[in-house]
Amino acid sequence: MPAEPAMTALTVETAAECLSLVGAGLTGTHALLLDAAGGPIPQLSGIGRWTVLRLADAAQLDGPLRAEMGALPFADGSFSLVLIRHLGGAGAPVEALAAEAIRVLASHGLLLAIEFHPLSLWRGWLKRRIRRGEDALLAIAPRRWEAALRANGAVVQAVLRCGAPWPRGKGARGLPHWSGELAGAVYLLKARKRDQGAVVRRLGHKRTRASREQVPWAPGAQRTKA
Repeated sequence: MPAEPAMTALTVETAAECLSLVGAGLTGTHALLLDAAGGPIPQLSGIGRWTVLRLADAAQLDGPLRAEMGALPFADGSFSLVLIRHLGGAGAPVEALAAEAIRVLASHGLLLAIEFHPLSLWRGWLKRRIRRGEDALLAIAPRRWEAALRANGAVVQAVLRCGAPWPRGKGARGLPHWSGELAGAVYLLKARKRDQGAVVRRLGHKRTRASREQVPWAPGAQRTKA
């Protein structure tokens, strides 16, 4: 999407919100940004290197390399942080994107997803851009991201509203911070990847116990005390 003042201002605000959500909970130094909105890369403490892929078309991302939404060219567990910015609203397949994002995320890694909220006052502004034939994003319900991430082994920890309640230049400047928390343009979803090894060990332990308990006794056999 080409740079547009209201959108640029919004991405600056949400980049600042990312700082408050991440804190000191990262376990590595490499982060991945998958982006349809443009704007700044969050400057997060502990992150030494960002890999940035931006939207090229409805199915592909472009940057240092070209990638398909459902087949990111990175090894499993490559990043301690994955930030997805407005890709669902740009038409990307949320379910396939969530599966790939969780795959490349390290164990206990952090995922942040930012999308326009369906109840945002920005909806009229976005619709006018679409009617004029300009690039614009759509709103995506938070529950769609939540369901897709949980289906792929993530724990959703928070869904927060943030950003100006309406586009800059129409009175948004000077509003109190709580106005963004109640009616902000976007939501910021925070999720963690489970320790998959621990999940497999727990499931394996349960299956082993069940198999022992279900072994049938031979006819006439009796239990004996140890």
